[in-house]
Amino acid sequence: MLSNRRLPKNNCSNIWMNLSKRSRPFMKAIDAADFWQFSLSVYDNEQVQKTLLNWQNDYGLNVNLCLFLAYLDYQHVALQAEQLDSLIASIGDFNEHALQPLRDIRGYLKRNQSSVVNYNNIRTQILDLELAMEKLQQHQLVSACNTLTLRHNPQAFNLALYLPNALLPLKADLDQALHQSPA
Repeated sequence: MLSNRRLPKNNCSNIWMNLSKRSRPFMKAIDAADFWQFSLSVYDNEQVQKTLLNWQNDYGLNVNLCLFLAYLDYQHVALQAEQLDSLIASIGDFNEHALQPLRDIRGYLKRNQSSVVNYNNIRTQILDLELAMEKLQQHQLVSACNTLTLRHNPQAFNLALYLPNALLPLKADLDQALHQSPA
């Protein structure tokens, strides 16, 4: 649900190779604005959108966390399992009590749109609110991450810590798309 602008599409097969060739300095502090722009750029890829939303709906994975893990990879920062657990805990309450109920409301209204007066206007307002809340959740991730001791690793692949085993065979194509550098 992160797309609010259109950026050029990239060939997914070249994304990871192009990113891997870049030398990115290790960042001591993660920047929320950079992460937000990275997310908008990467999420604009239709393959990324479809896959992440399927993972969210079918496996209960958090889209912002997946994007954050890809962003950390882009910054050559590798997490340990305990650090990932800390990030998950930092957004758990907000996700459960704010974001997920809003998504449920949006889904309910969509399923019943024929009986909802001004559906398009209400949908737009809910999408705007959801986007603002996604950005807030990203700030929560960044704040929590900035309390951790991070380590530099040019081969970081943090999604492998988060994905259930059933999704590991599916990660190769998404890996390429998720590691797209911001335009």
